[in-house]
Amino acid sequence: MDAKDILNDASRMADSLNSQVTVNPDNAIELLELERITIDSDFEGPQVCLSIVDGSQNAIIGTLGNFSLVIGKAKSRKTFFVSIAVAAAVKNDIVLNKVRGILPATNGTVLYFDTEQGKYHVQQVLKRICANSGINNPTQLRMYGIRKYIPSERLLLIEEAIYRTDGVGLVIIDGIRDLITSINDEEQATSIASKLLKWTEERNIHIVCVLHMNKGDTNARGHLGTELQNKAESVLSIRKDEKQRENSIVEAEYCREKDFSPFAFTINEIGIPEIDKEY
Repeated sequence: MDAKDILNDASRMADSLNSQVTVNPDNAIELLELERITIDSDFEGPQVCLSIVDGSQNAIIGTLGNFSLVIGKAKSRKTFFVSIAVAAAVKNDIVLNKVRGILPATNGTVLYFDTEQGKYHVQQVLKRICANSGINNPTQLRMYGIRKYIPSERLLLIEEAIYRTDGVGLVIIDGIRDLITSINDEEQATSIASKLLKWTEERNIHIVCVLHMNKGDTNARGHLGTELQNKAESVLSIRKDEKQRENSIVEAEYCREKDFSPFAFTINEIGIPEIDKEY
């Protein structure tokens, strides 16, 4: 069975899954009753999975059941920052005294999808994650380079992995723009945001999306960026320090909880991120 056959099978499975939950006049009232919230409803707060250590405080940037957005100009080192967060998640502890990962044992698997880089460079990201986490071969981390597929196929591959992988807690989509054909298509942007909300709630996971900023300003690109910023639990920006170009600055553009103080990281001589303690 070749890759196309596998994708066709996965597509049929996805269509079958989606057909089971389609809202129509016959089931609308029943579905609404299932989603009804009353004063007596018993809900637990969402499980924190990623936070920033900010002095004596922990600033929450990710909880299970939500998604976050990392934005920045090209070459601002967005992927380097994400590799720090993933290292914290697979270590399930603090990395570089700055990023804390807290995944429950039942949701300890991390899926990482890179839509832009070739397999060699995706492996370099994996090596950085291993170096920062101190784990030579993190078995709970699954890295995928899916650059060669068209947008609809990438979307399908990610969706199938999310639903078919047991124990998923964190998903990285490094290149969310590459799941659609036009970044300014409102319908596609809404569809992707809706997918993220559906996946995170149904699977009780957190998804980190990476997206470029506009060239002329600091807004996330296109209608997709606007839609994701409106729905994200937190939006973090990465930018090069204008005074010290070897540094990249991480800032909270928006957090549902408490914002954290900006901090900077640099890349050492062997290509591994390090926090700039003097910033």
